[in-house]
Amino acid sequence: REEAGITAPLQHAGTLLFVVPGSKWAHIDIFRAEEYSGTIAESDEICPEWFNKGKIPFDNMWDTDRYWLPLLLAKRPFSGRADYEKKGEDFILKK
Repeated sequence: REEAGITAPLQHAGTLLFVVPGSKWAHIDIFRAEEYSGTIAESDEICPEWFNKGKIPFDNMWDTDRYWLPLLLAKRPFSGRADYEKKGEDFILKK
């Protein structure tokens, strides 16, 4: 409720592991909700927006989102690992 202003029964949808050189890895669990109560609200953590499935702005999102988000929307369980490498001052997804 604190980040989006809603309450929802969550279903575990997938697990992601992010590996960054010289840093701790991150284990992320992704959840899905089919329904919610309350009013969706913006916060310091989230600025909610709705998009049609065919118009999701993947170019404005994290590189890995284009791989797992379609599985989430198709209600298919998933797990994945993303390895990053340092290029200059940035970390980029290894291809």
